[in-house]
Amino acid sequence: EIRVPLTSGIVGRVYQTGQPMNVPDAYAEPLFNQAVDRETGFRTRSILAVPVRSHGTVFAVAQILNRRDGMPFDGDDLARFEEFAQSLGVVLESWWRMRAGA
Repeated sequence: EIRVPLTSGIVGRVYQTGQPMNVPDAYAEPLFNQAVDRETGFRTRSILAVPVRSHGTVFAVAQILNRRDGMPFDGDDLARFEEFAQSLGVVLESWWRMRAGA
């Protein structure tokens, strides 16, 4: 698990704007933090980052890295991942309410 602040990099941009980012070449994107790759030995090629919302408010960002076929993410990938993020928002909100006893 890697956590990044919601105020910096690609995650910060998606969190602050509420708009997804499709990054076909991570190393060409100025917002990409290469330090994580250096520390882990992983090689990020492409990134798809989408906001996770509850009642319209962004509270997290979900990312997927590197399509298995090596191609950049496309519009179909974005649509499916946004649907996933929407479902994730509902599940997390329910979980938090359950934990809080609401």
